Amino acid sequence: MRKYVSVLIAASMIGAVQAEIPESIAGTVVDHYSDRSDFVEYPVTSCHEEQLPVYDRRGYKPSGASIMGGIILGGILGKALTGDNKGVKGGAVLGGLTAAQSRSPRIIGYRILEICSEVMKYKRINVTEYSHSTISFTINNVSYNAEFVKEGF
Repeated sequence: MRKYVSVLIAASMIGAVQAEIPESIAGTVVDHYSDRSDFVEYPVTSCHEEQLPVYDRRGYKPSGASIMGGIILGGILGKALTGDNKGVKGGAVLGGLTAAQSRSPRIIGYRILEICSEVMKYKRINVTEYSHSTISFTINNVSYNAEFVKEGF
């Protein structure tokens, strides 16, 4: 009797396994992608012009004669303004100092200099990238759907 029960259980299990094997499977896999915007940095050369002064390089260096002329002229002006000899001394000192000063170079023109530098700019690019996949399949007239992510993406 035990043998008969064991054979009966085994036969029912084989029948159950055979019932789960589908008769037909139909399905599709669809990859889904998403769009996003990125900003990419890139260099641009930016230039502008500047005017730079050009100086007369021949600097004024006073000679002894010009200093003496300043002393005499200053003395005459000091006497004329004050009317006494103290004014002559003060005017002579100021005239000599004024004549002895070097003059700063004078601007005789301008030159245009182009100055360039590298500036970073940004541009928008659209990127399409893998998001996920879905599988839709039918087993024995029953439909199933599932989402998944493929490895390596």
